[in-house]
Amino acid sequence: AMLYNPLPTPIIRRIKLPLYYTGLSKKATIQMGEEAPQKVRLDKDGHALLDIRLPAGGYVAIVVK
Repeated sequence: AMLYNPLPTPIIRRIKLPLYYTGLSKKATIQMGEEAPQKVRLDKDGHALLDIRLPAGGYVAIVVK
């Protein structure tokens, strides 16, 4: 996934990333940008709840394994 912030200020948002069709059912390993990978639990509908920090006018790439 790729998230973009068009605003002139940095933002922090909590998003639900839908992973139902990835074949993952209980856990996923997620890496956001250059940060270390982290393991997250998926809810019963296959969503991962993530806190995302987006720089002003920037983007963050999210890799799911």
